[in-house]
Amino acid sequence: MVPKHPPTATSSNNPTSFCPAEKFNEFELFVDLNTFIRKITLQIHFAIKSRQITVDDKEEAPGSTAKTSTPLTSLRPKSTFNPTHHRGNHINTFFSLVARETRNINKSNKAKNNLTKEQKEALAELNNNDLLVIRSADKGGRIVLKDREDYITEANRILDDPFYYESLQANPLTEDKKILSILLKQAEENHILTEKEREYITVDHPNITLFYHLPKIHKDTRNPPGRPIFSGINSLTSNFSHYVDIFLQKHVTNLPSYLRDLTELIILLKDINWEPHYSWLKLDVAAAGIKTTNHYLETDSHLSPDHKKFILDAIHFILTHNVFSFEGKIYRQRNGTAMRARFAPSFANLYMGRFEEEFIFDGHCWKDNIIFYKRYIGDLILIWNSSNEEAQAFVSHLNTNSWNLSFTSNLTAPSTEYLDLILYSDNNNIKSKTYLKKVDGNSYLYYRSAHYKKWKGNIPYSQLKWIRRNCTDTSDFLSQSELLRSRFANKKYPKGIIENAFL
Repeated sequence: MVPKHPPTATSSNNPTSFCPAEKFNEFELFVDLNTFIRKITLQIHFAIKSRQITVDDKEEAPGSTAKTSTPLTSLRPKSTFNPTHHRGNHINTFFSLVARETRNINKSNKAKNNLTKEQKEALAELNNNDLLVIRSADKGGRIVLKDREDYITEANRILDDPFYYESLQANPLTEDKKILSILLKQAEENHILTEKEREYITVDHPNITLFYHLPKIHKDTRNPPGRPIFSGINSLTSNFSHYVDIFLQKHVTNLPSYLRDLTELIILLKDINWEPHYSWLKLDVAAAGIKTTNHYLETDSHLSPDHKKFILDAIHFILTHNVFSFEGKIYRQRNGTAMRARFAPSFANLYMGRFEEEFIFDGHCWKDNIIFYKRYIGDLILIWNSSNEEAQAFVSHLNTNSWNLSFTSNLTAPSTEYLDLILYSDNNNIKSKTYLKKVDGNSYLYYRSAHYKKWKGNIPYSQLKWIRRNCTDTSDFLSQSELLRSRFANKKYPKGIIENAFL
């Protein structure tokens, strides 16, 4: 039985990713079949069209001098064009045969139930329990059951911060949509946007963004603080955020501190000769602002001045029109970027990149103490060549800024945890292995889940490959792979599939 009044927060040590078996859905298969047929006919249509293009088709019409927009992106609304006239007898025959087989499958197929009666009753009870809120943990993959009143109290604590959020009396979505429409039409008239780009950015029937938070059980297991999340699928600015991100991404990858992933970090650290007096210095940072984006756009020779201004206007609009709801109340975000907004990582990266130019790569007397420096969004990793006192002085220097940035630090030697890695020194070499956090749960997909069997069979191999990539030493790999083996066995993976992954 599910407790009616659970403790403040309860987390599962063995969370399960699982899909219940469903009855065969003939209609869904019919839709998929038509989608497949459409893809074939589109290929035929455009193959014929490409052969029909002549030089005259490419020439501008006589007397036409109108200025047109040159698209800088491939964004366009999702097409519904379906050239059914290209189906022909062979495609129609294929369609009829598959449709007939589908009907036969539906008559003979009986879905095997992969849930017991007790499990179904427990799921129904959880679903109907209004006193509980069920969320994924912020880190570790666990499932957290939290008392609804405590969940709402934590949400209100977050939303009551007047620096970041303000409560609104009414939903401004209709008015915001009009403002965005004017901004986009002006951009199209000034040949900054193409018609297709404007249509893509415009969301005809936008949803209001929803707010929720993920419990940080790695901070406190009984009364976990929440990480604010904004679910903005099909929101007013969701496509606009995608458009902006296209122009910011290329500047992010050119930052000297840019770290693509942990594989790149492992490769870079191989070239460093570790000395006994070195230490690991980790920094965490939060906040962002618009002024630095202009610094990078100014260096972009592919954009006109008007286009650069439009991108800045777009960022300003997205940041100042993040309107969302929680428990029936309407709020607006006043500062910062919305978590999970498409352009948020790029925006934060460029903000930090500009800060680094002034505060890390220059402007202080500790440059010679920094042997190595990289950053993954807001997580900074340094190899430090000086004392703990000097490290604290350096962090104080970073915190003395007018950028609305604050840093927390951790100085350790000879090992440290960074994201999903443990980095440690062995003689003069830097080595790594997978960091298995204390809050990590066994969240692998349950084998009895109604997923494609071949797809499930590939999971142990891909996870073993991930462990192998992270572990420099074979002994670390063998130790961690045994844990992996036991976790998959716990999820009822057949012994043969587990053993084949280890071959």
